[in-house]
Amino acid sequence: MMKRMICVLLCFVLLCAALCETVAASESGANKIEINLPVTYRQSEARKVFDMINNFRTGPDAWYWNSSNTQKVTVTGLKALKYDYKLEQVAMQRAAELVLQYSHTRPDQSRCFTAYGDGLLAAAENIAAYGFPSADKVHAAFREDDDPYKNQGHRRNMLSDLYTAVGIGCVEYDGLLYWVEAFGDPASGHAQTSALDGEKTVPVTVATTHLKVYELKASSQSIELEEGNRTDLPTVQLRLQTQESRNLISLAQSVTWESSNASIAKIESGSLIAVKAGACSLRMSASGKTLEIPVQVSAAVTEPSTEPGTEPSNEPSTEPSTEPSTDPSTEPSTEPSTEPSTDPSTEPSTEPSTEPSTEPSAEPSTEPSTEPGTAPGSEPSTEPGSEPSTEPSAHVHQTKILPPFTPTCVSTGLTAGEVCSLCGEVLKPQKVIPKLAHSFRTKTAKAKYHKDGKLEKTCSVCGLKTTTTIAAVQTITSSAKSFTFDRRSHTPKITVRDANGKKLRRNTDYQLTYPNGRKKVGTYVITITFIGNYTGRKTVKYKILPGEATELKAKPGSKSAVLTWSAAPGATHYAVYYSTKKKSGYQKLGTTAKTKARMLQLKSGAVYYFRIRPVTIRDEKQWNGPLTKPLKVVAK
Repeated sequence: MMKRMICVLLCFVLLCAALCETVAASESGANKIEINLPVTYRQSEARKVFDMINNFRTGPDAWYWNSSNTQKVTVTGLKALKYDYKLEQVAMQRAAELVLQYSHTRPDQSRCFTAYGDGLLAAAENIAAYGFPSADKVHAAFREDDDPYKNQGHRRNMLSDLYTAVGIGCVEYDGLLYWVEAFGDPASGHAQTSALDGEKTVPVTVATTHLKVYELKASSQSIELEEGNRTDLPTVQLRLQTQESRNLISLAQSVTWESSNASIAKIESGSLIAVKAGACSLRMSASGKTLEIPVQVSAAVTEPSTEPGTEPSNEPSTEPSTEPSTDPSTEPSTEPSTEPSTDPSTEPSTEPSTEPSTEPSAEPSTEPSTEPGTAPGSEPSTEPGSEPSTEPSAHVHQTKILPPFTPTCVSTGLTAGEVCSLCGEVLKPQKVIPKLAHSFRTKTAKAKYHKDGKLEKTCSVCGLKTTTTIAAVQTITSSAKSFTFDRRSHTPKITVRDANGKKLRRNTDYQLTYPNGRKKVGTYVITITFIGNYTGRKTVKYKILPGEATELKAKPGSKSAVLTWSAAPGATHYAVYYSTKKKSGYQKLGTTAKTKARMLQLKSGAVYYFRIRPVTIRDEKQWNGPLTKPLKVVAK
């Protein structure tokens, strides 16, 4: 049951190649892109169907149901089809297109027969997908043995004497097979080619206006870097899906990025390099879409420095101690030292010595201290187990303003921010400002009756340009061409449709102007004036006609007869017709304003048939009502 549910078959027939060109022309203005679709061809399997078709055409099962499903129509005398290698190329192209849009309409929204080219007098297309893994299974489905007439379109295509050639295509995509049988006449005579089995990239044109998914997707949604660092540029995929397809297609895109501000972040050799703190964006365009990725560059954080050229040590010092002696056997000297320093960089000490008189004087250090709050000449702590401090020196933040970044229709913006120029700490973070809407200028070439229009929008900021086709006014229909006079007002309903079959809206796309009255017998004209995205004017005519004359009677006389009838609504006169045959040969005898007429010079015993037509005559114009049924009269 599941296989039957997912199997899909469609057929289409074209008997005039010129029609194909006309239909395609109506779609020529659509927005289109060309993609390269990777598929896997299974042409060896596809060509197996060819012999199956010919065996079917020439075998005992060549029949189909008539339209009422009451009788089998047997087809005899069919010739075997020729395998056409040009039609095979058509079928292979169409099979790939089915991956994008399973329909007899191509992804560019032209009809399927635009793929067939010129020179065909007749063509037809059978397509199938999803549930047919082999040639014999798809052929069995195309035969439609158990289906009624309305579902045997594929069968009738295979059994038609209109076609002399066929080409067959089969592609695999995402594990499913897509099949196309392309029938045509006459055969092209193209040279034989080898069956293609394997991967191939097929160019396909797609109308973007018919896509329900159409976007560029990057491997990164945003980028954050520190000054001096670099990262690889994002990869990009185009994602698209047509309205009729179950397949969401993802295609890798080769793109060129540009930075909105190279002084903040620049592109070099496939990488993005952070130059200085700030915000900018990466921008690119591909396949008719644009993509922008915000980039935030932060200031580099500087690590606090330890003593130049030295490594901090936690080993005990081996220098002589400068602490006062606690030995009670010694007396501290109270005399100032008179020994000058042997180090020329120091001044003689004038402070009283606190050292025992029996210990040598310690030399002061000439290395600057790396510890905050210590005087020159002091040593780092050498107590066992103590660690030297590595905390940065305390400082007052020096504010650096990060300028704002004004948003546009293609890039987000940033508010102003603040960082410390010394330590890089963010003092006031920048906030993202959403993109602005495009500022479009619109230029309209209005559609006309049987002529497409065009709507062009151009953004005055980024230059983005979109073009949309306005389908031509194609049909104007009236609910009635005539009414019968009954003293009431009569107005037909007007329906206007474009080339796509879309119903146009009254007072938005067109306006109707009606004539006055519309009650009397006569001809009336409704004027259709196109407005909005349409221009031009058309008219529709309709009539109010006199009613039917009833109660037609005859009183035969000697070689004569008197006819009488009831008055017809709205009629001013009556035309009298006669014939010697009931169903044909009627001739007009004359017109009278009365509801009575005398027929003279009839042949005695002859049979005559009379009919009366109500007529309205006004301003030298005439409107005719319906004829009465024939009245048989035998002359005396």
